[in-house]
Amino acid sequence: MVFKNFNKINSFIADLSKSVKIIKRTSKQMGNNKENSTEHVDLENGIIHGVLKQVKYSPINSTDPKKAILTNVWCCDISPTQSKALITFIREFITPNETLPLVHVKRFNKVIENKPSEKPISILRTILCSSELFQNETEIINLLKEHGSDLDITSFNFYQKQIPRYPATTKEISQEWTSRYWPMSWKGNPNHQALKAANFNIPRERAMINKLLDALEEHQTAYDTGIPAVTIIAKKSKINGEHEILTVKFDNRDNHPLEHSVMKAIDDIAMKEKIRRCDLHGTTLDNADRTDLNYLCHDLLVYTTHEPCIMCSMALVHSRIGRIIYMKGVPETGGLSSNYQLGDRDGLNWKYDIWKWIGEEELSRLDNIVNSTDKASIETATNI
Repeated sequence: MVFKNFNKINSFIADLSKSVKIIKRTSKQMGNNKENSTEHVDLENGIIHGVLKQVKYSPINSTDPKKAILTNVWCCDISPTQSKALITFIREFITPNETLPLVHVKRFNKVIENKPSEKPISILRTILCSSELFQNETEIINLLKEHGSDLDITSFNFYQKQIPRYPATTKEISQEWTSRYWPMSWKGNPNHQALKAANFNIPRERAMINKLLDALEEHQTAYDTGIPAVTIIAKKSKINGEHEILTVKFDNRDNHPLEHSVMKAIDDIAMKEKIRRCDLHGTTLDNADRTDLNYLCHDLLVYTTHEPCIMCSMALVHSRIGRIIYMKGVPETGGLSSNYQLGDRDGLNWKYDIWKWIGEEELSRLDNIVNSTDKASIETATNI
């Protein structure tokens, strides 16, 4: 009897141990799911945590991403038996010279053609190339005659068709364009992963925005003149992730046309860096160890109340900052979201992350500070 009870106890303990392990494993998974949750990310609008909006250059229609920007392509209808030879021809003689990437569309669209008193036949409607590559049908035929000996071009029917020039931003839009224009190839939006992976400590970023506003409020209270704009450049600690403020500069373009807050902040970093480098090596800058002479603002963080103008945006490119967060857009002269997206252009030798702070509380506070400034400065501030 005692032996049976002992076995029951051992069985109970074993079951209890299994249950505890399952609970721990489930709890850990739930914790990981919570940590990796992307509920705070608005992929369609590029907003995280409801306060930071991503600014990126895109040729896609930014006002309505569902509206496709169309372009003409050369097409032809072929028999499925010729598809292999045509793929080889496109790969060897079209793709190397193509000016428009067509990876976002499918090359072939299979259709069934029904004719009276005949059996249905399969036809492959094929995209050959963009219309930018060849001006007319004769040029295509000449190239096919020269290099497409395995193809029966006498049966080809050439024509032009309009398709979306750029890939869709969502799977749903891709499906809509497939039904409207041409079969699309959806491989996901690469920027969505970047948004999900964006690592921001929102309380810390909000604190930096408020330090920006505190500095501006204090400055405007003391002087009540000039354009109400301020820029902070900070450095992120590699140890605890805290932000060390390196400089705080205010706009003074009334005194000099180049003294925008961003330009003044970069200049201040340059002066401090020059002194640091000379002190570090105990010699003149010209004779200093060149391996320590990195770009002035390399990977530094910039916070500013207003979107930098085109001049300042390019200065930030040349200074090689890591990231900027600004609060107010400047439609007329801004060089980021308003015009050109200068920190995110492929043609430049550096890119930096661009974010716009859209938190209502902080924006309302900025408006109150700006509105308390004299009227002439307010009018100028709207067109910085």
